[in-house]
Amino acid sequence: MFKAHPTKEHSPFILPSSRKLLLNMDSFFFIALTFALSFHIHFAQGSELPPATSSSKTYIIHVKRPQDRTLAQSEDLESWYHSFMPPTIMRSEEQPRMIYSYRNVMSGFAARLTEEELRAVEKKNGFISAHPERILHPQTTHTPQFLGLQQHTGLWKESNFGKGVIIGVLDSGITPDNPSFSDAGMPPPPPKWKGRCELNVTACNNKIIGARSFNLAAGIAPYAHLAIYKVCFGGNCPENDILAALDAAVEEGVDVISMSLGLSETAPFFKDSTAIGAFAAMQKGIFVSCAAGNFGPFPSSLVNGAPWILTVGASNIDRSILATAKLGNGQEFDGESVFQPSDFCPTLLSLAYAGKNGKQEAAFCAPGSLNDVNFRGKVVLCERGGVGRIVKGEEVKRAGGAAMILMNDESSGFSLLADVHVLPATHVSYDAGLKIKAYINSSATPTATILFKGTIIGNSLSPAVSSISSRGPNRQSPGILKPDIIGPGVNILAAWPFPRLTTPILNPLSTLCLAHQCHAHTSVA
Repeated sequence: MFKAHPTKEHSPFILPSSRKLLLNMDSFFFIALTFALSFHIHFAQGSELPPATSSSKTYIIHVKRPQDRTLAQSEDLESWYHSFMPPTIMRSEEQPRMIYSYRNVMSGFAARLTEEELRAVEKKNGFISAHPERILHPQTTHTPQFLGLQQHTGLWKESNFGKGVIIGVLDSGITPDNPSFSDAGMPPPPPKWKGRCELNVTACNNKIIGARSFNLAAGIAPYAHLAIYKVCFGGNCPENDILAALDAAVEEGVDVISMSLGLSETAPFFKDSTAIGAFAAMQKGIFVSCAAGNFGPFPSSLVNGAPWILTVGASNIDRSILATAKLGNGQEFDGESVFQPSDFCPTLLSLAYAGKNGKQEAAFCAPGSLNDVNFRGKVVLCERGGVGRIVKGEEVKRAGGAAMILMNDESSGFSLLADVHVLPATHVSYDAGLKIKAYINSSATPTATILFKGTIIGNSLSPAVSSISSRGPNRQSPGILKPDIIGPGVNILAAWPFPRLTTPILNPLSTLCLAHQCHAHTSVA
């Protein structure tokens, strides 16, 4: 486990200096654009340390900096942190209890302590505050054209496509052999880069210049270098690892930090490690962008709302992967699906509502909820909620259903998601779902089919904020409007470690989505 300031391999502590990120206007515009990047990154090797004792917890401990600057500029900074720990702990031969000592983003350290040991730390001169570690969670092509960017002229070209800029990405790791991370045509990293690659020797290249673990959609900046910091393990992103990664990113020379992580609920800025670390990075000229959260459409659901962070919400774009539900009465309702089978016959089939027995789990098409006899060979209408969208299709397929129409819940409204379904399917709006239900109830023999129409460009209603995108007001600072911006974050291509399906499909974009994945999150925006 890497330590922000290693406890055994000492290196000199460097105080923040007058180092500044000098950007010309073109580079500034580039930084504003980088937050439309669609990186979704997976699977670096990492390990988590077990608790030192059954009663201990990991605490983030803030202390004053030593008054003697000479002390702070030497390896003795770590000795200063160690002086806060109870002597019995430091003499113990068991696993080290100090996990990280931070040098750049805060004055303090992370340690595993019992409550009694914490009380001893609190009595030391120089102690400021401590809190138990919290767990954060990931929030996780045509986009340049939608943003009005032209490859050979204007803003995008003048920004030099991010050449020479280093973007630090704090996420769930990386699969380096994905074609999205090819370094073809990439120059070497700038001389200021001081990071390293903890993968095998050949895994990093001129695109991925750093990859470290703590406990081909090319993107908008194809010439920018990426430094990957794995801080998430199985969907959990420990606070002490995030601070350590921020600490390393600052020291190693990144220009931009992108964090698609957030707490389940907001905390005061002085207790929010992301806000504290981002503030220190900002002081050193580093631009920090964070996802607004995926807790919409409810008010005051926003996270990462500190004023020095660029908080990014998610919108749709004007591209649809169209799958139209056609009813026996002639009505048609446009929906979306990545899975566009070329061999699905558009003949009208019997249509049935999954929840006709009155049971909510059946309406959700939850696993084991559907009777084979009632749905075999039919198009099945399922409601959103309860279980995952693809899981619903799996249940319909298990019950012998021929296809699925997935209707939104009321809060999701008109926000549609294109998924890699396991059977012919379409995702339609809540309003469309109500009309389909009404048709089923009004007909003795309701019928329907799905018409797969491929990729359509030109949705006049875009960009529209996605239902999942967290909303303001900013609970911790109501006078500051947040999110700052929205970016394309619905049905966006993202790097993925393997193809999901090999079934014959209708259009090239579906092939890309199968090989990469289409995602809808503020992390993508």
